[in-house]
Amino acid sequence: MIDKKVKAIVAHVKGTNYQKIKQLNDYLVHHMYYSDRGRGDQYTAYGALVNGHGVCQAYTLAYYRLLLEAKIDNRMITGLSVQPTGRENHTWNIVKLGNRYYDVDVTWNDAEGRKNMYFLKGDLQFKKSHHADDIYKTTAFQSKYPLSLYDH
Repeated sequence: MIDKKVKAIVAHVKGTNYQKIKQLNDYLVHHMYYSDRGRGDQYTAYGALVNGHGVCQAYTLAYYRLLLEAKIDNRMITGLSVQPTGRENHTWNIVKLGNRYYDVDVTWNDAEGRKNMYFLKGDLQFKKSHHADDIYKTTAFQSKYPLSLYDH
């Protein structure tokens, strides 16, 4: 069911890679809402794409699947979000555009007052509010997935 849904969504996506990345971000922002309620599906791409709700992990996994179907390389990143209320476990994507990867947090793009503030961001600004786990800070990871320092 999830493969079918992913293919159906991506079938309507057209244009440059930038346009595809944006359209898929916008699809999730318009067809999902944040919810930590459910029977486990709130953590899955199924919950995001079929039921229309989920937590950051659901947003991230759904975006990952959609981008891969659109033939756009990306990775799911785990770490911490840094907010005035404290730090919390969080996930987001890095998305390849050109020769660099950019940070995209679809979950936060869906938050009231933050519409697309976390779309194709460079690491210099993004890391002020998002701290990736140490595995993503290694030389090996950064060589394979070079993050842009600056916003696209």
